[in-house]
Amino acid sequence: MWQTFSKWPVYYWMWGTGIVLMIFHFTEAHLWILPYFRENYIQNLTMQWKASGAYVGAWNMLVYGLSMFVMEKSSGNDFYSQSKTAFFFFFLGLVNVMFNWAHHVYPVPNANWIRFVAYAISMKEWIILLRIIYLWRKDLSKEKNKTFFGFIFFDDAFRFMDFYQPIFGDSDIYPSSQSVYL
Repeated sequence: MWQTFSKWPVYYWMWGTGIVLMIFHFTEAHLWILPYFRENYIQNLTMQWKASGAYVGAWNMLVYGLSMFVMEKSSGNDFYSQSKTAFFFFFLGLVNVMFNWAHHVYPVPNANWIRFVAYAISMKEWIILLRIIYLWRKDLSKEKNKTFFGFIFFDDAFRFMDFYQPIFGDSDIYPSSQSVYL
């Protein structure tokens, strides 16, 4: 395995970096235990939001790696895990882990251009993922297409709705604590 290090499929890289970065950002999220971070509220808040956003980005790396693995094994074609597009997607995901938090830290003072760049990176990642899934779907037979595309579609639909609802959704679905006690 180590002798073919340079020929690893992209999902090995995604899983490896995702696990390492999850551990790193989990540790970072718990720096508030140390008095140095606990005593400075703004620094602590910034650290918590940044670590949480990066932790989600690391989780996405694991999910994207699983998607690449499923696409390769279901189609029998290693194009999806060895292509330049797949590795560009990996590096874009890695950049997303580092900067994705920036468009989620609204309580923390930072420049708007940082948020816009982070948002653009995140959306570019979705576009490339959809392109890879589209190419994979074209290669599947009709029977495999229904099963695997349904799985990927419902996964993406769930994640879209999960993100869509808090951002653009109706606030009555998540009632405030006051309306719960009325």
